[in-house]
Amino acid sequence: MFNWLALVHWLPLAALIVLFVLIMLSFELGQMIGERWRAKHHDTEIKGVGALEAAVFGLLSLLIAFTFSGAVTRFEQRRDLTRQEAIAVSAAKSQIALLPAQSQSEMRTLLKNYVNVRLKLYNGLSDVGLAKTTLDQSHQIQRALRYAAIEAVRQSDEVELAMPILVKLDEIDAIQMTQDMARTLHPPYVIYAMLALLAIVCSLMSGFSIEQIKSRGLLHVLAFAFSTTLTFAVTVDLEAPRFGLIRIDSTDAPLAIVGRSLD
Repeated sequence: MFNWLALVHWLPLAALIVLFVLIMLSFELGQMIGERWRAKHHDTEIKGVGALEAAVFGLLSLLIAFTFSGAVTRFEQRRDLTRQEAIAVSAAKSQIALLPAQSQSEMRTLLKNYVNVRLKLYNGLSDVGLAKTTLDQSHQIQRALRYAAIEAVRQSDEVELAMPILVKLDEIDAIQMTQDMARTLHPPYVIYAMLALLAIVCSLMSGFSIEQIKSRGLLHVLAFAFSTTLTFAVTVDLEAPRFGLIRIDSTDAPLAIVGRSLD
């Protein structure tokens, strides 16, 4: 059976290729319109075109800068959340030593299972079905951890020493919820559509102003199309740090180390 989900993963690349082609074609169209206009009006120069082009290019640059900056910020936040999760799990592991001896083994096993499930989730986000199943398992283990911790605190002779485990589990829950929400935080698609449309308009205006594409315009439009498409590609890649070329997989190492230490 054909895997349509695998095809969906190629849509951003296809969209970028289409954008590159549209920028090139819009430049050609702009040049054709410009040549016809100059032939009709006997090379009469249009006053104010340079200022208008500068304004449109400036708007495009500003919007790209804000979109790229937001993507970098969200990328860093997602990477930092993975580090925070490893720190919180390590702190919870340390607190387990303060629980009654009969409860420590169960707590360590549950915490290790939680770490393994989270790592499995991070490695399997490209499979929507597997990701949903793994996320449900993560929530179940969290509930089991909380129930086991509450029971361990009740059995403890020194409640004040045992209570911090509940605080650490709260931190883990908060970090997980923040991570799950961060994966869904992206700019509206209309912003990318608007940026693509502006890039096409800029190319069209540039083609209108350039008279001889072979001598002066081809290199410029190729550079503009390539740089714009590349910026789009990097921005989209940053928004999906578990799928593309720019990834945060290396930040999973501390969490994996903590998991192994629970053996």
